[in-house]
Amino acid sequence: MIRSGGDSSDAAGRRGRRGRRKALALARARRPLAALRRVLSRAGRAIWTRGPVILVAGGTLFLIAMVVFIFVVPLPPPVVPVATRVFDRNGALLGSLFSQNRIPVRLTEVPDLLKEGIVALEDERFYAHHGIDLVGLGRAAVRNLRAGQIVEGGSTITAQVARTLYLTQELTVTRKVLEALLSLKLERAYTKQEILELYLNQIYMGSGAYGIEVASLTYFGKSVKDLTVAQLAMIGGLPKGPELYSPYNNPERAKKRRDFILDFWGGKGLLDANTVAATKAEPLTLSSAGPPALVGPYFMEYVVTLFKEAQSQGAKLPSLAELYTGGYRIYTTVDLAMQRAADQVVKDWAPKGQKDATGVTQPQVALVAMDPTNGYILAMVGGRSWAETKLNRAVPRGLGTEGMRRQPGSAFKPFLYTAVLDSGFPLLSTQTCEPVDFPSGSGERYSPTDYGSNPYHYRALSIREAVRISDNVVAVKWLSQIGPAREKQFAQRMGIDAPLTGDLSLALGSSEVSVLEMARGFSTLAGGGLRVQPQALLRLEDRYGRVLYDPGRTTTLGAGPRPERAIDERVAFLMNDLLKEPFRSGGTAAHLLRYFSRPVAGKTGTTDKQFDAWFVGYTPQVVCAVWVGNDQPARLAGYGGTLAGPIWGNFMAAAHAKLPVKDFTEPAGIVRIEICSETGLLPNLTCPRVEEMFIEGTQPREPDTTIHGLPFPFPGWDNFPGGGTDIAPPDAGSDEAAGD
Repeated sequence: MIRSGGDSSDAAGRRGRRGRRKALALARARRPLAALRRVLSRAGRAIWTRGPVILVAGGTLFLIAMVVFIFVVPLPPPVVPVATRVFDRNGALLGSLFSQNRIPVRLTEVPDLLKEGIVALEDERFYAHHGIDLVGLGRAAVRNLRAGQIVEGGSTITAQVARTLYLTQELTVTRKVLEALLSLKLERAYTKQEILELYLNQIYMGSGAYGIEVASLTYFGKSVKDLTVAQLAMIGGLPKGPELYSPYNNPERAKKRRDFILDFWGGKGLLDANTVAATKAEPLTLSSAGPPALVGPYFMEYVVTLFKEAQSQGAKLPSLAELYTGGYRIYTTVDLAMQRAADQVVKDWAPKGQKDATGVTQPQVALVAMDPTNGYILAMVGGRSWAETKLNRAVPRGLGTEGMRRQPGSAFKPFLYTAVLDSGFPLLSTQTCEPVDFPSGSGERYSPTDYGSNPYHYRALSIREAVRISDNVVAVKWLSQIGPAREKQFAQRMGIDAPLTGDLSLALGSSEVSVLEMARGFSTLAGGGLRVQPQALLRLEDRYGRVLYDPGRTTTLGAGPRPERAIDERVAFLMNDLLKEPFRSGGTAAHLLRYFSRPVAGKTGTTDKQFDAWFVGYTPQVVCAVWVGNDQPARLAGYGGTLAGPIWGNFMAAAHAKLPVKDFTEPAGIVRIEICSETGLLPNLTCPRVEEMFIEGTQPREPDTTIHGLPFPFPGWDNFPGGGTDIAPPDAGSDEAAGD
């Protein structure tokens, strides 16, 4: 089929119209992109033409800001946390309280070898640059490029000071810029010597030591000024890798580092070749096999609680945060040698234990030693391991501290017998140990018994014998005679602050008390009847020696309030003699004389079910109370004399090593006479005799008319006391009969 020519023309027109419409749509779609290109083109041309101006303006502003920062903005004062040092009563360093263990020293106290050696090692151009060492940076960059890794840093000593004082250790560009700016400011604000002193006092030296002084004490047990060349070299090598080169972590690596430093110093002309060779031949000798153990950590924490209590009572004192960072000096009553002895004795003589579910070794131990003349706490141990548990079992629960009170058992009997003697009963007075019962508050009868297979002795026991063997029945019968209120009164008078029961079980120590309270109560006896206030804190000084707090106001007897008269000195003296009985043959503490043998008084204590074991004993110079028990009461494999006693005996031997032998001073008003040991009366020729002491006016006046082992009458009867002469007792109203 042949098509006509008119049909072909119409089709072409339609195709043309469709093409024009498509082109128009495409142009419309491209308009925004073209506009964006025009905007970007104009911006680019503007940046290209005005960029130098913007860059110059920005750079100028940055330089102005730098100049203002460096020359106008004041540099914050350096805040370097400084350890607060705690001293004993003789001024010896006991330990430190710190967030960072640091003790600053003056640069003049640092040996020249260490100063020059560290500068040569850490920043050889220290005295030539102004905080930023461009030469050093360039040299480090070249060496790092050659090695293909970071083998050398470009930080100056000044930059390290700036970083540790004001910045963090993060690796960012911002920190590096700030570090450089602060370095420039430090160089303007301080001399080179001051910057070097800051550096040496703040750098970390491994094993928890900050600064060269604490490092010297930690590793060598002496001040940096007293170190040998070998020791200085070891200290000088620590900043590069404090833990890596710590001799406690790796002694062999530490020695190699020390020898490298010696060679380096020799190469720099700081040491001659002979000295280097001789020093390298020396062994690496440290003050201990590991970081020095804490001395008296429970006592140190107790001192902190005293600050808390003083603050709660309105005393203006540093905050605890300031106390740990402010470099204060705390002078205490503790005796460093005795505290070390207490720590060691507890470690050596504590009964074998095992860890409980919380990881704490049981049974636990607590010890308090006190000077009875002034109340000074000489030593305190609150547990077997500070690392395991911070619970201080030596003190009662108080402000900000977890303490403990436990039943003292028979160790509480001295308070009973003090009340008995004060009531006028002489030491020869007796009670019969036999079955007896008393009414109790529960409605049941209270029937005391003695410990062991024989609950009763079925005979009369004098006070001396009852204390020697720690008889329970006799003690309760004495309390029933004088009344629980009287024992309670005397216990409180003598220093027991704990709440006390008002029933007959008080005779056997049923009320819970703390180790510190027991030491204080027995101190009243050792001190001749004078009650002392326990003292731990003498004074607080700032780092410049200014006294900020002085609770230990000086008296003729030492620090703190004057001792107060609590009991008659004659009663105290008789009690001191009475409490020697447990150490005599047949006594509950006689075996302890193998550890400590000199004039001594004391008392064992074991509670019902053997949950608690005590020993409290003393001389005129030192009182020591020891407790052994489980934190959660459980039966012990021993008693007061066998568990607490050896700890007490070994501590007392160490505590008295340099003290003279002293006995208790006898006051006026004590009468010593011979009596019949069987009747307690004035003896006749047939009596077995013993010397006894009495408070004047209470001694026996009647003769014994009993014939002991001889027929009656016998020759010479008229010649012995009472044989033919009537001796009348003193008048009931006289001073002699009054007894006190």
